[in-house]
Amino acid sequence: MQLAKSRNSKIREELVKFNLISESALELLSLGTRDNSEIEVFRDKTSGVIFHDFYLGEDFYRLTNGGFDGLNRNSTLPSSPQQSGIRFELHQDSQRRCIDNLPFIANRLVLDYGFGEGWFLKNARHLAKEVCGVELNSFCCEKLQSEGINCWSHFPKNVEVDTVTMFHTLEHMPSQIEALSDVYNALKNSSTRQSSAGLVIVEVPHARDFLLTSLESKEFRKYTLRSDHCVLHTRESLLKFMNHAGFERVSVRSVQRYPLSNHLTWVTRNKPGGHMGDLSVIDSINLNSEYEKSLANIDATDTLVAFGWVGAS
Repeated sequence: MQLAKSRNSKIREELVKFNLISESALELLSLGTRDNSEIEVFRDKTSGVIFHDFYLGEDFYRLTNGGFDGLNRNSTLPSSPQQSGIRFELHQDSQRRCIDNLPFIANRLVLDYGFGEGWFLKNARHLAKEVCGVELNSFCCEKLQSEGINCWSHFPKNVEVDTVTMFHTLEHMPSQIEALSDVYNALKNSSTRQSSAGLVIVEVPHARDFLLTSLESKEFRKYTLRSDHCVLHTRESLLKFMNHAGFERVSVRSVQRYPLSNHLTWVTRNKPGGHMGDLSVIDSINLNSEYEKSLANIDATDTLVAFGWVGAS
């Protein structure tokens, strides 16, 4: 298979640089994504990394928040998670991220890189010393600014920050190295910290998702592959990129965002939303926890969360 020329994305050359893909191991995983039938999506049979060469460009995010949510200046965002209109996943993920990362949020200066509708920042502002964010979508930036949270369209050069969070942001970036290097430099150059180390928390979808690998769900594959996701990482690829950017003591945690009911719905009905349908009656805190552990044991959760430190002793 010949390596196609890159289309506005550095993903392929960066993956080659770290020996995460090779021409002989590449397979065409899908001809077409959920929203674009012409994009070729590849998987390296050795590393498991999934990627494509297409990048939609900054204007796509600036005007549409990625296109899938349809956010624009005529949209109305609820001002709190308790109001109607917030999606189940947004509320659940926001709570989980605040609880799981409380030691790295409490009384620290926190920046969320790619904050979208800003639910994490709205929750974290009550825990952190101060919160701010970076988001290309102009509507989301204006909305958050109106609620008293500082934000910018690009990473500011002189921002003072203790913790940077990237929740499902890195996979959208046309260069993983540039994105992580920007974060590293911001943490390295921050003068507000005294004894504490700087930290980045990176959450990404997992290329070894149980539905993609063990269950080989064609419908899920068609649904989850998107034109705005340049790369789906494995544990190894995420570690390599973060180490290269200069982060110390990098560790990766397995997280399962969607419960067993969601997987059963994909297997039996070939559609999403099982965690909000009739099969969700089987879900419980204990079951979800054990299911996550089982998937983590075989490295097949749907999500990876990496922690990287700057100035750690």
